[in-house]
Amino acid sequence: MWWSSDMQVETIHIIVTCISTLLGLIGGGVGLIYWRENKQLKAAEVSDKLVDVELKEANEWNRLYNEERERNKEKSVRLKALYNERDGLKEQLNKANFRIEQLQWYHCTVNGCRNRRPPHTFDDAGNEVIMN
Repeated sequence: MWWSSDMQVETIHIIVTCISTLLGLIGGGVGLIYWRENKQLKAAEVSDKLVDVELKEANEWNRLYNEERERNKEKSVRLKALYNERDGLKEQLNKANFRIEQLQWYHCTVNGCRNRRPPHTFDDAGNEVIMN
């Protein structure tokens, strides 16, 4: 052979170095790709967890909103009942005040005589009896 044994060893050494360098580059590239993929997967997992947390929070706020809405409906019903009761009491008060005014109008200022002022009388039911 025209190659010496030193050249063969050196050539083999160069070839092995080239192959190991190529394998190192390929392995590093694969490692880099794996690192990027892993990073993206972890980011996706974190994003999914954040979405889950936000969904739980949204469900909790929705539950609280619905509870408050039901309480407000109950309060609204009670409030309407109280307003109706108040309006009924106002009507009674107005009727009573009107009757008081009416009775004061017909109140006799001269008791026990025929010259009654004003000259009106009432029966037991509270109806006016006109005297002739």
